Amino acid sequence: MRQYEFETPSLSDKAQKQASSNSRNLAVTLLPVTLPAVIFYAYLGRICKETEMKQEVHVEYVETAREILEDDPTSESTEIERETSDILHHYGEIFLTSPRGLTTTR
Repeated sequence: MRQYEFETPSLSDKAQKQASSNSRNLAVTLLPVTLPAVIFYAYLGRICKETEMKQEVHVEYVETAREILEDDPTSESTEIERETSDILHHYGEIFLTSPRGLTTTR
């Protein structure tokens, strides 16, 4: 079996310097465009994460308020139920009618 040797063409020093210069020029040209884009997407990601965390807290508020309103009403719990109803109206994604005839403010 014959073995073939291939020579890879080598670039001259001038061609290597030109290629290096072209690469450097491309990097310098793209930096003002790519750096702000990367910063913008990082900032946007942070905002989305914060919004998601706030939504999770709001869901917990609504779940707690729902659990409080599921209990049987007593004369002492009327004020708590009113506050709970306000929490539902404020943090809920849909507007609910006032439970048990309590008046709520928004």
